[in-house]
Amino acid sequence: MRDYGTFDIDIIDYDGRFLHNMSSHSWTNDADQAMISVGPIYHASVGYTIVHMNDKTVAFIDMLTGEARYTEYTDADAFYEGLAAVQVSDSDSGEQLWGFINEGFELVIPPRYIMQSRFINGRAVVETPDGAHHVINTRGETQLSFSGVRINQNFDDFGGFTVFDNNTGRTWHYTNDLIEIKPSSLFGELVDVYYIGGGWYIGECYEEVRWHEAYRAYTGLGFIGKVLFSADAEYLFADGDISHINQIAGEYVLHTRQIEIIASGSAESRYEYSQSIMTLDDREIIAPEQFNSSIAFAIDGDTVMAFVANARPSMYSLIGTDGSVITSGVGVLSYDEATGLYTVLSEDSFSYLDLYGDVIISIPLMSYLMD
Repeated sequence: MRDYGTFDIDIIDYDGRFLHNMSSHSWTNDADQAMISVGPIYHASVGYTIVHMNDKTVAFIDMLTGEARYTEYTDADAFYEGLAAVQVSDSDSGEQLWGFINEGFELVIPPRYIMQSRFINGRAVVETPDGAHHVINTRGETQLSFSGVRINQNFDDFGGFTVFDNNTGRTWHYTNDLIEIKPSSLFGELVDVYYIGGGWYIGECYEEVRWHEAYRAYTGLGFIGKVLFSADAEYLFADGDISHINQIAGEYVLHTRQIEIIASGSAESRYEYSQSIMTLDDREIIAPEQFNSSIAFAIDGDTVMAFVANARPSMYSLIGTDGSVITSGVGVLSYDEATGLYTVLSEDSFSYLDLYGDVIISIPLMSYLMD
């Protein structure tokens, strides 16, 4: 239960048992009331949450007991992989510098950074006062350094880093083990490379690339195709109608295509974007014209079981990995990974479907089920 005005937040455990109410503790009198309504919610992890105090410091609040651990730090982030970033004001320069503490609240990496990210797979990105960006490990040892560039961290289980040169627009890509990832030079020159998750990158490939200083951007000449690549594989898609590759799961590629729509009885046409599914070896599973819809994977563990397609106006289809329609109807279809079931929301009912698309239960006159 939560009331922004009074900080009325009840803390319950995973079994639903009441533990305590945040507003009942004496430390709330010392807390910055302007920050208190959002701080505990968005900084909670590993049994602690962070609250900003009136004296411009932060306190760590034990979520089980509600007890406060006061600190001298001026700011802090949540714990990730056993470490939390904390900020102090440097007595000489006056700069706000970040370091890291462990779960015993011991300072294990001294404050020496003006920017930091959380640790993922044992590594984090930091920036030193001289403007250089570094990748460090949990001991604070520098693993990778660049000056005059920006390092972005990939925030998923695969980790990894993208180095972006602000002066030239060039990018370099590294795995979490700091091995550089790049596709074969046989594909030509790449621009607009970005991370799409799961260890995969996508970029546009041209025969020649020129840098335009006035526009601070590259122009490609002689489009070859889109290149999808990871540390272990690379694929070239030469179809110029593919505007975006959205997601990779197993052998399946969810992508967006531009399609031409010709009105019935008219010579006029218009272009729309629709999602479709193909495999990494370029086999088409769902054509963009088939449903003119948005598509999502239904994934159990590492296995793609089916595809969920929702089209306008409120028409859904459950599609097998061979492209066949398992079931379809009116409403909005989604896959609930926690239960392994599909749900259908319509104007007059809420339904659960099993993995074969058969209705388990349908509740009429109910459009939304809370839990």
